[in-house]
Amino acid sequence: MRRRLVVVVIVAAVAVATAAAVALRPDGSKRAVDAASVRDWLELETDPAVTPVGSPSLVPGGQYTYEFRVTNTGPAPVRQLVVHTEKVIGGRAGEQFRILSVSEPSCRPWRGLHCQFDLMGPGESRTVKVKGQAEATRHPGDVLTLNTFLAAFAPANGGQVSYDVLGERQATKGIFRTARSRAST
Repeated sequence: MRRRLVVVVIVAAVAVATAAAVALRPDGSKRAVDAASVRDWLELETDPAVTPVGSPSLVPGGQYTYEFRVTNTGPAPVRQLVVHTEKVIGGRAGEQFRILSVSEPSCRPWRGLHCQFDLMGPGESRTVKVKGQAEATRHPGDVLTLNTFLAAFAPANGGQVSYDVLGERQATKGIFRTARSRAST
């Protein structure tokens, strides 16, 4: 009898958790859930390397592109999802993260690149293409590292906007090479 009771309690707990995660509206449509509570539904894919623009390699002062895609793999809409890209800074990495253009209107430069997706439906994906410009002061061998991660807004702490990182940061990198003049190619 005791085993059956434990199994019933576990099954009931799973049913309650599932109902809480996928609640229905009175019209039968699925209610959106907060991104922070459904991390397992969210998938992030990033380019492993930046793509140089107008040059075969990443050069100081040169332009580059990279992209990432976020997908809601869950059965219900997800709300308040943040995707953020930040540049590793300091030392030979430099300080600047200059964004020239971004394909997604939900994204804007803010302490890196900040994308806020207020609502993503089940199975919905968003692909974001970013064009940036490297610092002219970089040297051959320096590494450009951009970390992209999923996040959800955290409760305000003393008026500060903050968010909780959901999962691992994914790096997109580029190694600076010597700029070749057109005459030598």
